[in-house]
Amino acid sequence: MSPIADLPGMDRQIEEYVERWRRRQAIERERNWRLAHQARYDAERIAATLHRKLSATRVILCGSLVTGRFAADSDIDLAMDGLAPADYFCTSGSGKTDRLSGGPEAAWRVVSACARSCPGDWRRTVTMQLVSPERLRGVAADLSGELERLQRLPEDIVFAHAEIAHDPGHARLFYENLALKLHNLYTGCERIFQTVAAELDGAQPSGFDWQRRLLERTGAAWGDRPTALPGDSIDGLREFLAFRHVVRSELDEERIERLIARYPVVWGQVEADLRRFIAWSETLAD
Repeated sequence: MSPIADLPGMDRQIEEYVERWRRRQAIERERNWRLAHQARYDAERIAATLHRKLSATRVILCGSLVTGRFAADSDIDLAMDGLAPADYFCTSGSGKTDRLSGGPEAAWRVVSACARSCPGDWRRTVTMQLVSPERLRGVAADLSGELERLQRLPEDIVFAHAEIAHDPGHARLFYENLALKLHNLYTGCERIFQTVAAELDGAQPSGFDWQRRLLERTGAAWGDRPTALPGDSIDGLREFLAFRHVVRSELDEERIERLIARYPVVWGQVEADLRRFIAWSETLAD
């Protein structure tokens, strides 16, 4: 061992230095994770804009966001297909804007090949396709089918709730049944939101809070589609989303009673708004 390593207190100084280094690394990883999370959200909005304004038929996320190396000095790398030659340009390292040799088709082959080389777990594809009338009719049929299934819940909820007064000795069983039905209400709505996101928006949100983001996106105009649910319906569903996260871990009878009291108004708004959105899809298909 060297004389320096034998100095009294040196081991402790090294340990303190290593611990500080580890803390800095952890802070930097957390910061980069948050930046990447925001960048993915921005990339989805950019993809929708590229589809709406430049008629891009496909947008692929590549670069540091898919390799896991996104940091504060990183940018968002997107490859797209369907861009008109007149709208295509690239910027060289000198800052001069030039036409790329071979045109957009050549560039797409190069960049999409890079995207394919990314590890499967990190690759992210956002497809922004022009929606055909047949596809729109299919989306409307899927939404209508899910809506019809949800319409069976109100009667079941009223029946189960009335049984609590008739048989209070088994109240807990009835509350468990009601909790499951309220859970099914939101999961049914969520399947509708997922269909809209996948079929019309190009992709569903990802990340740890994808369910919240999916609900918020449904309440906003996205690309060329109108708002599927206005603010009142979104606000009403937020508490049902929050309840879904705890329904399997706790049985809060007061909370269930509160949701049951709100259920008729919230469901009435959501159903009417979704029917309007389905009618828009059918009209657009025609």
